[in-house]
Amino acid sequence: MNRKTRHSGPDLFDEVLALVRERMSSGQVAQVETYVREFYRQVEPADLHDRQALDLYGAALSHWRLARQRSSGESKLRILNPRVDEHGWECRHTVIELVNRDVPFLVDSIRMEVNAHGFATHLIIHPVISLRRDEEGNLVEIHQAVGTRSDSFVSCMYLEISRETDAGALASLERGLRGVLADVHASVEDWVPMRQRMSDEVAAIKANPPQLPQDEVTEAREFLEWLTSNHFTFLGARDYDLMREGGDDVLRIVAGSGLGILREKPGIEMSTSFATLPAEMRERARKPELLIITKSNSRSSVH
Repeated sequence: MNRKTRHSGPDLFDEVLALVRERMSSGQVAQVETYVREFYRQVEPADLHDRQALDLYGAALSHWRLARQRSSGESKLRILNPRVDEHGWECRHTVIELVNRDVPFLVDSIRMEVNAHGFATHLIIHPVISLRRDEEGNLVEIHQAVGTRSDSFVSCMYLEISRETDAGALASLERGLRGVLADVHASVEDWVPMRQRMSDEVAAIKANPPQLPQDEVTEAREFLEWLTSNHFTFLGARDYDLMREGGDDVLRIVAGSGLGILREKPGIEMSTSFATLPAEMRERARKPELLIITKSNSRSSVH
């Protein structure tokens, strides 16, 4: 295959658009050209100075194909090692393509998961594009992503990471990324209910103050009110019943109470982290304290 020489800046981008007009069918040219423009619109030319036009065309076209069909709420993810003989373009790195609803936390959470698997990130392209679809989820029209966000705005992420060809490692990475995407969407979807739950607790304290020193009750209530006033990012919430089982204190999950990253998972009925605490620490849960602040022993999947 004849591969064009490397350029930078407008000349290179003009070559990419020329490939769109040359290779796409007449009915697709306008849509693909708009997608390519949006895909690279905020990328610094210096980040692409060593690329060939054919590979930039291939990367944008591959992402467009992933985005062409998407059902409401679906998170689309693909990991590949592009090769000219198979994909029509190549990249010296492993490529991650994602198409998701535009929500907070995506970029940093994805990068953190990639790092957790031992991969370095060499390039991120992350346009937010307004994509209008028909009732079947097929892409109909592309608009420049400006103005007030709506459900039509889609996060189109493209990452190049350290080259990996081991199928097991790539499958593990995909599972991890899908888990992170699920947690990100859960935390965003449940943010209002989590905040409301905190507000309900504050209201309950006001209506029926516990039999504790007044200054402690006031301080705890004011602190919780401060948290709900946009001073805290709620990622997860869950209720527990403190019980005695087999002579030990346990925290049993209240069914249906999990929100955000603490939504219930099949087969998990107890707090495993509480069970690992020393007995004297578990006993503290029975002391008459209104508020206990502690730190989790696991790293959040949402950053």
